[in-house]
Amino acid sequence: MTFHELCATLTARASLAPPPGTPAEKLYDEVLPELLMQAYERLNDDRYDALIIDEGQDFLPLWWTAVQECLDPDGLGLLRIFYDDNQRVYTSASDLPQETALIPIRLSLNLRNTRRIHELVRQHYTGHEIEAVGPEGVEVRWIRTSTPGQIPERISDCVTRLCSLEHVPPDHIAVLAATTAETDIIAPNGRLAGHPATTCTDASEGCLVLDTIRRFKGLERPVVVIAASPESVISDELPYVALSRARTHLVIAGTDSVLDRLRGAIPT
Repeated sequence: MTFHELCATLTARASLAPPPGTPAEKLYDEVLPELLMQAYERLNDDRYDALIIDEGQDFLPLWWTAVQECLDPDGLGLLRIFYDDNQRVYTSASDLPQETALIPIRLSLNLRNTRRIHELVRQHYTGHEIEAVGPEGVEVRWIRTSTPGQIPERISDCVTRLCSLEHVPPDHIAVLAATTAETDIIAPNGRLAGHPATTCTDASEGCLVLDTIRRFKGLERPVVVIAASPESVISDELPYVALSRARTHLVIAGTDSVLDRLRGAIPT
């Protein structure tokens, strides 16, 4: 489960709940982790021998304190953290706990993306060389718009083409944008090009995923369509995360200036 699902599950088990009306950012950053620590004052048998943390680069200092409360002091006490500096998309995230022993694991092969997608992702990657060993794949598709306001219509047309003419199942497609405000515009009634659209946490058969780049981090789909607004290139990490989510086909819709940034022609 996600860290916050862990917090919610164990605090509910301890009959604790956050104050009503807590702002979302404060709820996730502070309140739920604090409630998790309070929960362990009531729970005796719900600690773990081992915890495996993915996307450790996005954890806040308080979260690490809460995580350590989850470990059984009489158990193995194993904490394993996977961490990727190229995916630090939450700017408030901190470094790992000081006592963590770092053992670099050099991943030298890209087994997710086609070579064409890999070559584009490389423009936004910092680190040792990685070789793509998959098929060449189709060309990345670039959809030019005159203004950011045209992006939702062009994405709708693109999804219609993918599903109707190219026979791509909707649940093989993820449409990603920089903000929830943008996803709301792309599918204001919860449907996109006639197909139901859900967030990545509610993904189900027959539904395409429509979510933010940050929330989709760590996930993938055969086909990814990116709403390339100016907000999608405000950091170095967002383009890297967005472009690397597609396994076989990548479509990007935006204005020339943003598309040039994603091509690597202009530094982000």
